[in-house]
Amino acid sequence: WKFLWRGKRLWLFHDLERSRSMWDPDHLLAHLALGACVENIVLKAHEIGLEAVVGPGPGHLPTLFAQFTFSRNPSVECEPHAWDHLAPVIGLRSTYRALGGQRPLPQAIKVQLDQAACSGTVRSHWIEGEAQLQQFMGLVAQMERLRMMHPAGHREFYSKWLQLNGSHDGLSGAGVQLRALALPPMAEA
Repeated sequence: WKFLWRGKRLWLFHDLERSRSMWDPDHLLAHLALGACVENIVLKAHEIGLEAVVGPGPGHLPTLFAQFTFSRNPSVECEPHAWDHLAPVIGLRSTYRALGGQRPLPQAIKVQLDQAACSGTVRSHWIEGEAQLQQFMGLVAQMERLRMMHPAGHREFYSKWLQLNGSHDGLSGAGVQLRALALPPMAEA
C-alpha cells in the first residue's frame, strides 16, 4: 500500500510490485487487504468524529484503489456507522492460525458474517457437511502441493510468505511467522 494526502483527499494506492506473486497474478490477496484497509480508515475516521466518503480514483491512475474525503458534516454519500464498535479493536486483531477442533459455526455467527460480507450482488457461501469439507480440503491440499513442488513457488513461499525464526527480507515485516502457526515441534522442524 501507498498513501498520498493531496488537497483535501487521502489516496490509497495498490503497490503492484510488493503484491506481485506467481500464485496470485490477479492480486486477489492484495485486494482483500486493501479492502480491509479501507474499512479500517473509515472506522478510525468515525472514531475521531469525522464522516468519510470513499470513492474510486480517477481512471487515469490505475493503481489508485480508493480515495477518501473527510468532514464533520454527514451527507448521503458518507459511509454508514454500522460497524463503528469495531474501531477500538483494530490494533488488537490478529489471525489465530492454530489448528483447532472441527465444529460448525453457530447460526448466529454465520448470520453476522453474512451481513458483514454481503452487499449488492456479493453473497457468502458456506461449505458444510463432511463430504463437502473433504472435497474442499482435497482441492486445497492439491493446490498447496503444486505450490510447494514448483521451484519458483517454493522459493516465493519461503522468502516472501513465511518468516522463519522471526526473520524476513527486512522490507516489510510481511508474511506469517512460523511460531504463529502453533505447530507441534515435529511439524515445525
